[in-house]
Amino acid sequence: MNLIKGIRLGALKVHESLLPKYRGPTPMQTAILNNEEVTGVSIVECRDGRDEGRILAQVPYTVPSDTTYKDLSLALGHLGSRLLVKTLQNLEYTRKLAVQQDESQATYSPVYKTEDFKIVWETMGAKEIYRKYRAFHGFVPIHTIWRRKDIMNVLLIKGMTMPNPKLPLMTEDFYNRPPGTMFFMRKSPYIEVPCIDGDRLHLTLLRVVGRTDKTAQQFVNGYLRLNGGLRMLTNPVERKKPTPKFVYPPGHPKENVDQECLDDDVGF
Repeated sequence: MNLIKGIRLGALKVHESLLPKYRGPTPMQTAILNNEEVTGVSIVECRDGRDEGRILAQVPYTVPSDTTYKDLSLALGHLGSRLLVKTLQNLEYTRKLAVQQDESQATYSPVYKTEDFKIVWETMGAKEIYRKYRAFHGFVPIHTIWRRKDIMNVLLIKGMTMPNPKLPLMTEDFYNRPPGTMFFMRKSPYIEVPCIDGDRLHLTLLRVVGRTDKTAQQFVNGYLRLNGGLRMLTNPVERKKPTPKFVYPPGHPKENVDQECLDDDVGF
């Protein structure tokens, strides 16, 4: 980094974690995925453009339970900008008190790939899926496969909530259908979906890749006919082959129960 070396007073960097934890490009997403209750921002000296420089200042931040990457990015952006101004105003003092990072405590946030944004209905419970949604909302939408006739569509989940457990189910048949099945009511603001752990999720905003965002009600009116008649898939199915039955993992209470929803592929 010749540019940094040429700066007389050196360069500082704002990093959205409490270094040396979560060095790397995705500290906020990784903090949410790991269900961290506290994160923060650090002001560090740039060292070859990386995150290993001395720490001049840090401020912790309590992560709200329902926060998304988008929310956290905004909150830490404001926090980091204020901390940077204060650090620059007292630069000589903060440099005297700067501390080296403890390499034994260093952890790293990865570069996420397409597979990391996929919902795996066979193994992911509702809380895990919702945490994945929150970690990537405003970054890259999580996705699943929606089969319409012989066409495998990638369905982006743009809005999702965890319902209150006391909220009544949409149908008594809810838990007799496999995870990923879509249940709906025509005027409801959400689509209700069972998960592998016996919990449920509400989908409020969806987008078929190549099309526009649709509210749950718009999606139901445009694509769904039979309540509980369509199941979202983890992986695409070969054309002209039937949708395979849902396979529960070994040891699951419903491992040997033959459950399947109809493939309602009628829509426009």
